[in-house]
Amino acid sequence: MKTRHPLLALSLAASLTLFSASAEDTILHSFTGAPDGSVPRGSLTLGGSNILYGMTRSGGDQSGAPGTIFRINTDGTGYSLLHSFGTGTSGYQFDGQLPSGSLTLSGSTLYGMTEQGGGEGEFWNGGTIFRINIDGTGYSILHSFHYPDGNYPRGSLTLSGSTLYGMTASGGEGGTGTIFSIDTSGKSLTVLHSFGSGGDTGYPLGGLTLDGSTLYGMIRQDGNSHKGAIFRIGTDGYTILHSFGTGTDGAQPWYSSLTLAGSILYGMTSRGGTFDNGTVFRMNTDGSGYQVLVNFGGSDSSTPYGSLTLCGTTLYGMVSGDGGTNGPNGTVFRIHTDGTGYTLVHTFADQPGDGSQPLGDVTLSPDGGTLYGMTYLGGAMNQGAIFSVNADVYAVWASSMGLDGTAGKEKGFGDDPDQDGIANGMEWILGGNPLSNSRSVLPTPAGGGSEGLTLTFTRAKASLTRAALIVQYGADPGAGWPFSAVVGPESSGPDSNGVTVTINAAATPDQVTVHIPGERAINGRIFARLQATMP
Repeated sequence: MKTRHPLLALSLAASLTLFSASAEDTILHSFTGAPDGSVPRGSLTLGGSNILYGMTRSGGDQSGAPGTIFRINTDGTGYSLLHSFGTGTSGYQFDGQLPSGSLTLSGSTLYGMTEQGGGEGEFWNGGTIFRINIDGTGYSILHSFHYPDGNYPRGSLTLSGSTLYGMTASGGEGGTGTIFSIDTSGKSLTVLHSFGSGGDTGYPLGGLTLDGSTLYGMIRQDGNSHKGAIFRIGTDGYTILHSFGTGTDGAQPWYSSLTLAGSILYGMTSRGGTFDNGTVFRMNTDGSGYQVLVNFGGSDSSTPYGSLTLCGTTLYGMVSGDGGTNGPNGTVFRIHTDGTGYTLVHTFADQPGDGSQPLGDVTLSPDGGTLYGMTYLGGAMNQGAIFSVNADVYAVWASSMGLDGTAGKEKGFGDDPDQDGIANGMEWILGGNPLSNSRSVLPTPAGGGSEGLTLTFTRAKASLTRAALIVQYGADPGAGWPFSAVVGPESSGPDSNGVTVTINAAATPDQVTVHIPGERAINGRIFARLQATMP
């Protein structure tokens, strides 16, 4: 008994729904003020694969409380308050107040900062560094700021080993902020640099990026243009790499850190650019090669207050919009690291229930398929929201492969620009090249007769978030495909027809084996094909 080649030419048109260029978001939680918090200004931190941690700037377990720490599952369930600032026995002035930025996770401990509050026997009110366990226990203040070591931190902490690095927006020897380090135990805070003491001005409103022994960051004002600068600090001292503000350059980075990819830094400014509504830029770590990639403005987006999130060669970010009733309430966007492919992933709707005015970064799921974030306003009570949005991973892949929609480079999921019989969507899933014959990536058949039919192939992990894949099979393809088996994220089977699907998810890409038993054959023949759909 002989098993014929199991794969027929793929035709997806009958079952295909093309993707939308602007994905819909899902509101995972709408803040209400009390007891869950309100108006978050920062980003979410992913713990494991399905828990998000974050902070709100206001609200808590009593009216007027100055902020919270929370956790929530990535599907929107399990919202839990871990800490409400200012409600301990020491009161508002000794606990932290007004947290901003994101939490830094190390093992089972979260570290963060508050802009105000803190004190050691007196009301200093310069902000705090704190720690808390992921189950909400063990909250403690590691350091309370006062003027000599800095005041009013408004960014996030960067962890290296057992050392935390960060910045304050004012205070220090020069009065315009500091760069500091502190041990995770809370001992030995060291001021590494005081802004303003050497004519560099300062007022940093973001975090630091560590590369080896060198820290990179940005300040909101500098001594030259007063529009901000990019700096580095390391064993060779403190250096300004670029001063913003020349011509249509960016200006005034707010709540923004730099994103490192190899030897290139990427970042955003809240002002400047052609329309004075902010920019995306890139620059080499030695200060050379500075280039503006995006000038925000016009009708789609303006004024970013956050940082960029890197996934492969794609950067994701958010802009706040103008928040008005006649304009955008913010957007999520993506752009390739070479400056091409700027696309809006989601525009927050000017309607009740959706988020409005994001003031932070997006957080990417481990599989690269989902973006999570927060908005300062919006949601059911207009006090902010937690959202998720599809990352449009297929569109990112299509653009990276040179599919731009022109003749011979059609970019639809069901298009086949190289006419090799494998549609773009299947090329993406199997790891092929849509512009070059890729039949080598087709499933490998094995078996025969009573042994049944075994198909072996690879699957891109990112496709799990966007596409559904099934194996269709039967003894006579001319009579249709009477049977099918789902190729899901995990191994499954045997199903009612005896089909087993084995997934080696530890490999990259996934290694998939589908076995169809010999009982499904007629006269020793089984035909099979893969079908992919994308809602």
